[in-house]
Amino acid sequence: MKNKRITETDIDNIITESFLYKRLRLLAVNRFKYGGLEDLLIEERHVEKFLFDEGKCFWFNDPNYGVMCLPCQGVGVNVLNDPTRWRVTGFGYVKEIKANDGVLMENNKLRMPTSEIVSYFVKQMYEVIRTRDVNVKTLKLPFIIATDDKRELTAKKILEMINDNTYAVVVNKNSLNLDDFIKVLNTGAKSFTTDLTDLYHDILNEALTYLGINNANTDKKERLITDEANANNQLIESCSEMFLESRRRAVDEINKKFGTNITVELRTTDEGGNGYEIKPIQELTT
Repeated sequence: MKNKRITETDIDNIITESFLYKRLRLLAVNRFKYGGLEDLLIEERHVEKFLFDEGKCFWFNDPNYGVMCLPCQGVGVNVLNDPTRWRVTGFGYVKEIKANDGVLMENNKLRMPTSEIVSYFVKQMYEVIRTRDVNVKTLKLPFIIATDDKRELTAKKILEMINDNTYAVVVNKNSLNLDDFIKVLNTGAKSFTTDLTDLYHDILNEALTYLGINNANTDKKERLITDEANANNQLIESCSEMFLESRRRAVDEINKKFGTNITVELRTTDEGGNGYEIKPIQELTT
């Protein structure tokens, strides 16, 4: 079977999906602010990347590295189907540790990786964005050209020049009779870019809501009644708490077990969107 040639469309598809995924990934791993990690090997970004990709990580005390955490897999289970040991893995590092000798930090109560949530929304956003791209292309070339084999290459060259934003296509009138050269069928292409852009933002806002990130839309805020606005804020808060509560519970256990002073808080922006402001989640509703 002959290998399929990679086309420009394939490249655009890959770039678009990759950009959308990385955009949401960056927002997701930046939702929480940790304190008390200054003297530890582990950094905030490591913890959130583990939780994003794996849905859980295991904190333990290593004789060489001190208190740290790594991605983990359960080994053996008890009657409640909870692992009795955890196998932690890092670069050139593998170790099995009893569950009681460390603390499991969960991304949420189901240990669902944030990557699964992001992938779900990225697929929808990708379809909308690429559909909008195609719509824009059809507006640039709202016709179908019929020609013969001898003139096909020239027709493709003209279309390529239009697609590359050449402001004018110049031909020799003596060597090319356009009436004989081509027949054009107008497709009647219409613009749906506004509707598609609105749909994209609706999906993006839904994704941000599920991640617990404020996504108030200025245009829509004016049309929201008080009850609708409060309901949206409550949903965002509930989603934030879903992730934050698991982290706080683990941090409390880590501090008790290892004598650390680690804290975790929700990272949010002020009302003007001017930079980040750290507040406990309870303060967000006052």
